[in-house]
Amino acid sequence: MEWLVLVTFLVGLGSSMLSGMSGGGGGFITVPYFLLVVGLPPANALATAKMGGIGTSFGAITALKGKGLVHKGLVYKFMAITVVCSLIAAWLIPRLDPGLFRRIIGIFLLLLVPTLFINKKAFHPGARSKRWIGWGFVLYTIFSFLQTVIGTGMGSVLVLILMFLFGLSALESNATKRVAQSVQSVILFVLLSIQGLVYWWHGADGLIGSTIGSHIGTHIAIKRGDRFVKIMLAVVMVTSGVALLV
Repeated sequence: MEWLVLVTFLVGLGSSMLSGMSGGGGGFITVPYFLLVVGLPPANALATAKMGGIGTSFGAITALKGKGLVHKGLVYKFMAITVVCSLIAAWLIPRLDPGLFRRIIGIFLLLLVPTLFINKKAFHPGARSKRWIGWGFVLYTIFSFLQTVIGTGMGSVLVLILMFLFGLSALESNATKRVAQSVQSVILFVLLSIQGLVYWWHGADGLIGSTIGSHIGTHIAIKRGDRFVKIMLAVVMVTSGVALLV
């Protein structure tokens, strides 16, 4: 339906704008949208959402360019972890039971709501011990893998990990995570599209909308707070999570 393709563009625009403003969470909207509104199977929903994820990453990176916020000492290590997780996820996603996959996404949506309201100002930037950094890499690997498989906004958790265990500021964490995770959407999109899982019209619309929205949202995040955005994301997460579990 032509009108639904237009809705996909608007959803991509809005979700990526929210994601850019809050440091993550766009997947909390796009994946449930493809599941509940468009009616795609879970693997197709995730694959199609990854095409929009490319736009989200690109839009954010262009907005962050020249700001000096990306931690160059960490970003390439995180990128290597993300590549490995993406290759494993591309093999695993088509083999997951659709009903189980749908329930897992719903459960994670509900479990992650409290993470939106953690006071990031309590995480003081600065040097961390080797032990903390070691645990940081372990948790980054775990949640990066979950981000590739579940695709429902684990980016917000990754931002908290970078702040708490690596000592980065909120904007540094968001910027470093964005660059490191940019390869995830590209790899998953290519490998899942080869397997015929991408719905191209919806994916292309999501790509265009996400590029524009993410660029705008990231600019806003640099200038303003994000509490209102978190409240809106929480409402969407609870509603979508319950709907997926019913």
